Amino acid sequence: MKKHLHDYLRGKQYSGIYLIGTGFLTATIGALPFLFALDAFFQGLQAALLPFSIVEFGRGAMQWGFVVRNRARLSALLWEAPRQFYEQEQRRIAAERKFNYRLRFLTLVILACGLGFALLGSVGNLDPFTTGTGVGLSLQTALLLVNDLFAGMRQGIYAYFLQRFSGGSGD
Repeated sequence: MKKHLHDYLRGKQYSGIYLIGTGFLTATIGALPFLFALDAFFQGLQAALLPFSIVEFGRGAMQWGFVVRNRARLSALLWEAPRQFYEQEQRRIAAERKFNYRLRFLTLVILACGLGFALLGSVGNLDPFTTGTGVGLSLQTALLLVNDLFAGMRQGIYAYFLQRFSGGSGD
């Protein structure tokens, strides 16, 4: 079980790195209108990318911090009190999966809004700002959905092994 715990934590840490990196990337793209005199499309892109990049960066930092704070504690708990480890981790992973399901739904709603804005802005002959906002929302939420896909798979695999080994000694 120790291998599965460390695989899960390593995946969560990589997910944090991905979110920090994409947050930095989208913040850089969103900052372009500050550096150059760009048209309304890029200003709309900026309006969508900058707030989400801050959220994405924060989410990544929280995931990274969780792994750094809890790796040694969880390993020790698995070794010293396996039954308590399994009970605690099963409750935590169930709550995390429920939260991520809600987050994924919200992300899909924002993606639909972004696609709607982009469509209205381009086909509906609205201003380029609306199109840029739609493209920015769509880009940002697509990047988040990639992370959420892998997080869901990682959580499912970890939950399976928690259930499988919950009667064992933690080896």
